[in-house]
Amino acid sequence: VQQLLKQKATTAAEHEAVGDALMAAGKFRQAVTEYAKSGLGSDAPLASVNRLGLAYTMDERPAEALALLRPLLRAKRDDAITRA
Repeated sequence: VQQLLKQKATTAAEHEAVGDALMAAGKFRQAVTEYAKSGLGSDAPLASVNRLGLAYTMDERPAEALALLRPLLRAKRDDAITRA
């Protein structure tokens, strides 16, 4: 995790990799911060949004997860992972 944090993530895939490592280490709040760098906004990759929603849930912030994911469901921009 520390090695990934030292590298400067610039792409969605890189932010996801750092967030994934933080999630695996149980650092959910830090994972939220990392995933938010690529998972917010109308053009955010769906994989980043889904990961951010999971991080919110694991950080015991279900209201924020729902607020993030509900618009995807309404806009039919969701996928099977979002609906899980």
